[in-house]
Amino acid sequence: KPHTPVFSAQAPRFFDALRDIDITVFDEPRYEADDLIATLAGEEPAAGYIIVSHDKDLFALVNDEKCIAAYNPMSDKWTREADVVEKFGVASSQLYDYLGLLGDASDGIPGVDGVGAKTAAKLLTRFKSIDGIYANEETLKAEVTKKQFESLLANKSNAFLSRDLARPIICDEIALTGHGDMWAPEPDFVRGATLITNKKNHDL
Repeated sequence: KPHTPVFSAQAPRFFDALRDIDITVFDEPRYEADDLIATLAGEEPAAGYIIVSHDKDLFALVNDEKCIAAYNPMSDKWTREADVVEKFGVASSQLYDYLGLLGDASDGIPGVDGVGAKTAAKLLTRFKSIDGIYANEETLKAEVTKKQFESLLANKSNAFLSRDLARPIICDEIALTGHGDMWAPEPDFVRGATLITNKKNHDL
């Protein structure tokens, strides 16, 4: 999505302020932030990642083995693999399939009409993925209502399309590993406090 005029005007100052306190900034206008975060999550840093967001799309990246967790500073809540299962009824690795079935109006993802959160979780527990659901249509018939079964068949292409829309774009052509400053030292919080209290920066 294109930057708003206000953001475009303030972004260089904001990014410079972050760099001044040793916080690495990676800005690539061709991609959304979710795409860059997902690309970084594919890297293998020794210390893992903390994704600061409450966006459920990004919960698909949560991975205990790779030490990737999500944190929502507004609610002071951490999200790890067990939390994803508790909240959605599916594993984090199944979340794109879940959104493919359920849809997400806020992101323009249509999903499958008539399939709600409970049904999506039930089907993915039984069949593991959207591919598994449609590879077992006879078994599927016994797992859902007649109306849901008909909707699943009629919206098969929508289900796969919706999963693709939910998935981030991995920025393969960007050599993220070549950026030595990507894994910066601990931020300079003292300098950060000075920048925040500086009246010149109150409009950031």
